[in-house]
Amino acid sequence: MRKQQIPQSAERWELFVRRAHELLEAGYQKMSSPAYNGMEEPEITGELALQIEKVLREKKSPWQRPWSVHEDEPENQEHLPVATRKKGKRTQAPGH
Repeated sequence: MRKQQIPQSAERWELFVRRAHELLEAGYQKMSSPAYNGMEEPEITGELALQIEKVLREKKSPWQRPWSVHEDEPENQEHLPVATRKKGKRTQAPGH
């Protein structure tokens, strides 16, 4: 029986997702979880992005060369006091 042919774009998407998960895992492994217990989500996300950037600067694998980290900026509500501003939006990743 012949293996079903997977479209090349689907293979590339699966590879992209796998690599993204590898970077997330590597970033989380560099973080010390007790240090983040009292932090808000945007601070943790910022630290995760920083740790992933460190992983990418090490470039231990050739596939990491074109990758970079870009954080979504939370919506600013400068007219409101800091304590009452909304946290960043929860958005769904493109393609979902």
